[in-house]
Amino acid sequence: MTDQDTSDTSDTSDTSLDSSATRSTLPMGALAGAAGAGVALGFGELIEGATDTIPSLVVAVGELVADYTPGDIVAASIANLGSIQKTVLFASIVILSLAIGAGLGYMADRGRRQVTAVGFALFGVLGGWSASRNPFSPALGSWLAALAAAGLGVVTTLLLVSRIRANSPAPGPAGSAQPAPATDPAGSELTAQPEEPAGSRPRVGTRRAFFAYAGGAGATALAMIGIGRSLRGPSVAEQAREAVVLPPPTTAPSTAAAEPTGGDSGSATAADAAPATTPSGESSGLPVRDQVAALDTLDDEVDGISTYISPNDGFYRIDTALVVPQVDPADWSLRFTGMVDNPYELTFDEILAMDLSDH
Repeated sequence: MTDQDTSDTSDTSDTSLDSSATRSTLPMGALAGAAGAGVALGFGELIEGATDTIPSLVVAVGELVADYTPGDIVAASIANLGSIQKTVLFASIVILSLAIGAGLGYMADRGRRQVTAVGFALFGVLGGWSASRNPFSPALGSWLAALAAAGLGVVTTLLLVSRIRANSPAPGPAGSAQPAPATDPAGSELTAQPEEPAGSRPRVGTRRAFFAYAGGAGATALAMIGIGRSLRGPSVAEQAREAVVLPPPTTAPSTAAAEPTGGDSGSATAADAAPATTPSGESSGLPVRDQVAALDTLDDEVDGISTYISPNDGFYRIDTALVVPQVDPADWSLRFTGMVDNPYELTFDEILAMDLSDH
């Protein structure tokens, strides 16, 4: 075999080896990006549990989607999904975030790390803007938490990608031809560098080590989610609700019970004409259900109309708020404005100080 044939064979072998090594790292790059996105989402859940005011990235983006989705689509999702509508929305956001992170990890593995950094930065900007829209969330804290989560995501992704590069085999199979020593223009041989043994390759890691690092990133994300959930104790509103002690009710006299000033002595007053209501909710001796059944509710007259009484299995709360707002009573007030002569407002404590009247 000629020297030319040997050189061609060696070049072909090296090219095939490089291509095989590149192909083998592509799924690992996607896994690195998904792990980075998972760490970012986990950090958002941790911040939500620690602060009780800043929503997580998933909730913030979900609220953004709910606010800007056309009403017809929202109504269709409620009709088809019912009470699991929000669960499906949250799961979709998480899956899409992990998929985007996988794509950014793939780009980093291909050497385009600037694209990965910009992608995570845009992810953080979207999360910060979405969280700062919440009226109960501090704007500065929302932006800092979202950008910090994006920073953790990109750092995790790039560190895992660096482990991929460290684990990739270097070309140089045993028996490959060694390059000729360099010479100066006069033809004298320059000092040769120490040669490594034929067939040696750097051993700075293994594929198993990469998956260990990736598994550690995933475990960290799950741990942050668990810690964030454990930190979610009773909110300020729930604590205030538990502390409220209502005064005993007072029964106000009815103005309609005045004695008649004249006319037939057998005429009845308005109080006598009103049916007596018992504490059990019965009036005129009939249960409430029977009274409702006697109402003209159009149940049997209009096709497709919902029944006046909703069955238990069809009753659940549907609203546009993905998380029930928790209002601190110390910052809350009831304002009476508009077409009134004297606008005024009452604090929560002022309302509690009033007498409880039971009519």
